[in-house]
Amino acid sequence: MKFSNVVHLYRVRLRARLLQECFAIVGIAAGVGLLFASQIASSSLSSSVGKLNSGIVGRATLQITARDAHGFDERVLAQVRHTPGVRLAAGLVEASANAVGPKGSESVQLVGADESLTQLGGALVKRAALTPFAGLGAVVLPAPVARTIGVTKFGKIVTFQVAGQNAEAALYAQLYEKQIGALINSPIALAPLEYSQELAGLKGHLSRILIEPAPGQGAQVRAALVRLAAGRLDVESSNHDEKLFALAAAASNQSTALFAVISALVGFLFAFNAMLLTVPQRRRLIVDLRRDGYTPAAVIAVLLLDAVVLGLIATALGLLLGDELSIHLFHANPGYLSSAFALGSQRVVSSRSVAITAGGGMLAACVAVLSPLRDILSRDPLAATTLKEGSGGSSNRWLVIGGLLALALTLGILLFAPAAAIVGMVSLIAALLLLLPVPLGATLTLVKRLAPAVTSVVPHIAVMELRSGRARAVAIAATGAIAVFGAVSIQGAHGDLLKGLENAAADTNAATDVWVSAAGSSNLLMTAPFAPTAQGKIAAVPGVRSVALYRGGLLDEGDRRIWVMAPPRDARPLIPPTQLIEGNLTQADAHLREGGWAVVSLAIVEERHLHIGRPLTIHAPYPTTFRLGGKHEHRLGAGSDHDQRR
Repeated sequence: MKFSNVVHLYRVRLRARLLQECFAIVGIAAGVGLLFASQIASSSLSSSVGKLNSGIVGRATLQITARDAHGFDERVLAQVRHTPGVRLAAGLVEASANAVGPKGSESVQLVGADESLTQLGGALVKRAALTPFAGLGAVVLPAPVARTIGVTKFGKIVTFQVAGQNAEAALYAQLYEKQIGALINSPIALAPLEYSQELAGLKGHLSRILIEPAPGQGAQVRAALVRLAAGRLDVESSNHDEKLFALAAAASNQSTALFAVISALVGFLFAFNAMLLTVPQRRRLIVDLRRDGYTPAAVIAVLLLDAVVLGLIATALGLLLGDELSIHLFHANPGYLSSAFALGSQRVVSSRSVAITAGGGMLAACVAVLSPLRDILSRDPLAATTLKEGSGGSSNRWLVIGGLLALALTLGILLFAPAAAIVGMVSLIAALLLLLPVPLGATLTLVKRLAPAVTSVVPHIAVMELRSGRARAVAIAATGAIAVFGAVSIQGAHGDLLKGLENAAADTNAATDVWVSAAGSSNLLMTAPFAPTAQGKIAAVPGVRSVALYRGGLLDEGDRRIWVMAPPRDARPLIPPTQLIEGNLTQADAHLREGGWAVVSLAIVEERHLHIGRPLTIHAPYPTTFRLGGKHEHRLGAGSDHDQRR
């Protein structure tokens, strides 16, 4: 059959079933849109950290980082530069800050560097002036940050709240999208190295050193840097932050993946329901073509044109819908992650996301259109004249067996491998779909038996209609079931996350009535250090009974960024009772107050195979060994302020 004839035949048939095709397009477009929006949200979340980091580090492949916010002596930079095999090394100062202007404030990452960082070729800094302007300190801001705080003109003053102090800086320049691309939405402020050290209270100190080894010298340089670090600093690859974030965002990515799967499945079921309306017409078309002598390959070509046209239109509409959803409804920057990582708000639409989504849309169209494939391949040209609903007992038995196996797999994952939650959710969905015909058939049988007791023809007609279109009835029931399943599971996960964060906040705040901490939303975990110079003034305020120091910080421990909490020794409660999973609360509380003990999150305990009373070494700037006093729910360690001072 000529392609022109295939196209003509499609146009003739389209007039007769335009409404049904529109329903199918809407169904596929809905699934494609939801899938695409979730893909954008997921990729933007991970890419935000990666692009910001690569925009700074450029060609650097190694780095030396401080283990706390106080940094390390800048003389280490000179030693690194004299290390054999080091081609280029650049020192950085990084600190969480709150930028304040006449129109508002914005939490930013203050980055200070000199011209050596520009030589590494990072997109974010290669157009920034990193030398003092006329002997005065100045900053460079991305244009969105400058607009938010109301400082958009050269020389205007920005107030930085950093390390518990206020410092003023003049705006030197703004960075625009044509200069830095997707990094335009990164919450960052760039300043010359010495001025940043002054702003952050880190004179003579650096936060990290970026290193570009000479070609072929990476391993030798890394070994030399480890010796230079002497167990007090971390030597990692320059993309280490991306690895830390990937692990921290695993739960969020799992939820996004589950939402994407459910969205795609619901969209496919929508399309399948719509396509079932055209199945009789397609069956008649198959019979006509087979009677006229066309081969199965020619018939498949005719139907594939339907699938291609349907898939292309639906996928294009779905991509547009998903793009709008990602802008207005899906947010890729969870606040609880931005407390520990510098996250931008940029949307990253990757070619991978487009390919996955478009492929899913085209696959859904092809499966829906080629549903009568068995009739096409049959040797009997009239096979399509008999509607096969597949309601035989043998088929039902296999569906039940498959559903029970999927249910058993779900139960096994729940009991023995809860970390594989996504696999468990997929197997649960499979069990739901496989077992759904059983309760549907039982319901129809029950209604048929009860129908004689009802003086109405409605039950009889309903049962006959559902039995005659069993596939359509199952598809409609499956659509509703999956939609309810998705709504319940996603809303449940959302509620559990909120409840966990609320409980953590309540437990943290239980020890005091008022907090005094560094400003900025990025300091929600109260990890930004500042000198307690106002302690005496606060204690003298009328009505204040006592003032105590709370110590806490973020520590990179292996592949995790953990939150180290050290409340005052006399805090009540020192260990929130709701957080303790294993261990005696009274004993753990007493051990923490005496010092040398720590309560550690379950995630770290399981990774390191720790047990109560066994030693645990924390690789802080001064590595310290504690004994495990208990296991709690946070992904974070806890000790008393006595331990923190040690």
